[in-house]
Amino acid sequence: MGSSTVKYQYALNEEDHIVNINELSEKDRRDYECLGCGNVLRPVLPKIKQKHFRHKVKCDCSLETYLHRMGKKLFFEKYNECKKQGIPYIIEYEIPVVCNFCKHGPCKKENDRATYDLTKLFTSISEEERDDNDLIPDVLLQTETGEKIYIEIAVTHKSSSKKINSGIRVIEFILTDEEDLNIFKKAKISFIYDSIKTFNFNPDLIKKNLKNQCQKEISYFTVTTNGKCKINTVAIYEFDQIQNSSKNYIVKVPYPSSYFFIEEAEKAFLKGVKVKNCFLCRYHAINKSFNFSEETRPIFCKFYKSAKNSNMAAQCEIYRPDKKVFRSIKS
Repeated sequence: MGSSTVKYQYALNEEDHIVNINELSEKDRRDYECLGCGNVLRPVLPKIKQKHFRHKVKCDCSLETYLHRMGKKLFFEKYNECKKQGIPYIIEYEIPVVCNFCKHGPCKKENDRATYDLTKLFTSISEEERDDNDLIPDVLLQTETGEKIYIEIAVTHKSSSKKINSGIRVIEFILTDEEDLNIFKKAKISFIYDSIKTFNFNPDLIKKNLKNQCQKEISYFTVTTNGKCKINTVAIYEFDQIQNSSKNYIVKVPYPSSYFFIEEAEKAFLKGVKVKNCFLCRYHAINKSFNFSEETRPIFCKFYKSAKNSNMAAQCEIYRPDKKVFRSIKS
């Protein structure tokens, strides 16, 4: 495409430093260099419309090359600026957190965020320099002890599998248009952005006692010593305590429902548990309004000709459990 139609925000000045068109005024009208093709750019500084650089002579200029080179240089200049001025260049990353309070763990929780200053650790920075493992990162950060981070600028070409499989940490900036270059204005890299990918960053797990934040639950069917049945739902760590200390019959169920209530009541009876529940009685019929709520009285007693709660069997003199009405046997 003829680049006379391409409008850029950035160019190189005579000192080979990046300038932003929005920082220029009338006194800055001069020739600048295009980082994409090396040709001359001229600032266009209208008072109303958006300012931009435009090629002085029509030529072919690759937006991909421009973005790739500009991303490298913007990062390089910003990092060196931070080093010289003692300004932190912050990297923000997520640390996986697990709760190890109970035997059901470790359970994955929301990640914590941590930060550190890259300039304190990585004192050496170089651009397009061959590494000793025969790889050429876009930008190489290195500590005095030889620890490395590759900074990669990806427009259409992503980080190579050789770089990723090297084990060296890689931070990849994904650029699609000029607006994406704004990420280099701040002295901060946050891994939570979709435009940043990382490889070989494997922070250690943080193990915490997060009992008060536990949202995992277990539902269980229980038969009390007087024969009454119930499905309870408790925190997963509470279930262990209940199971170890209770004298009641207890069995886990996937979730509270009338189906599991009736099924487990029948199973408990067949195991010899002293269950007293109207669902097992020969005189019971299902109340049409049944929705597994004690208030709805799910049982219609054919003997008393009235609606009942299923646990009323515990005090009923005419309660007669009968396997012939058991659903599990019928099915």
